[in-house]
Amino acid sequence: QKRLRVFARLRDTHVQLLAIEELERDFPQLTPFRKHLAKREQRVTKRVARKLKRTGLRSVAKPVALIGEELRGLRADRDQEQKERALVVAALEASFESVAVRFRAIDPLDPTTIHRTRVAFKEFRYMAEALQPMLPGATDRVIGRMPDYQASMGEIQDATVLRANLEKYLAKGEEPMPDAARIRAELERRKAALIQAFLNQADELFSFPPWKLLASATRARAGTKHPPR
Repeated sequence: QKRLRVFARLRDTHVQLLAIEELERDFPQLTPFRKHLAKREQRVTKRVARKLKRTGLRSVAKPVALIGEELRGLRADRDQEQKERALVVAALEASFESVAVRFRAIDPLDPTTIHRTRVAFKEFRYMAEALQPMLPGATDRVIGRMPDYQASMGEIQDATVLRANLEKYLAKGEEPMPDAARIRAELERRKAALIQAFLNQADELFSFPPWKLLASATRARAGTKHPPR
């Protein structure tokens, strides 16, 4: 998990750097902050390189491969089928309910509530991907839509973290930044647009319920529509 965190830190820094480079065209006073992020990206990149040299990618890929082999073995054991299905249903339902609880608590004015929903959904998505061989309704198309839904919340978190990092940078007072108020307003405008875009399609969550993943493709198409939020 520590390895995954350093990869996530590199990805987050790169996303912030791209956003600032775009803003820099209209706000050249962001140049010092962009250089600050670029130096951070270099530091994190070196850390990732050291970790990969020390552990290698195989240490990350091996557990995933073992999970797949174990699932295929379990599926081949017909005597365990009913027991396995009951465990899968219980795990999926508990994970999805965790997402739904956080989803119902979303406050558009508080991006933290969207971030909590994203974290819970990510866990549900990883579970669905790992269990896909046992889920008739978890087609590649269905599983393939999950990252996009998660990303729509992730972009909001990226914008929130970028704004927080800018405030930390400004608080240090190392470089004066004219028009800081305008820059803050632009970042808030972009974040608000991302939140609205997510809210416009937020109910897509209910196209991934456990009963649909467990059902055959024919039964899933014949199922009822998702409940209202």
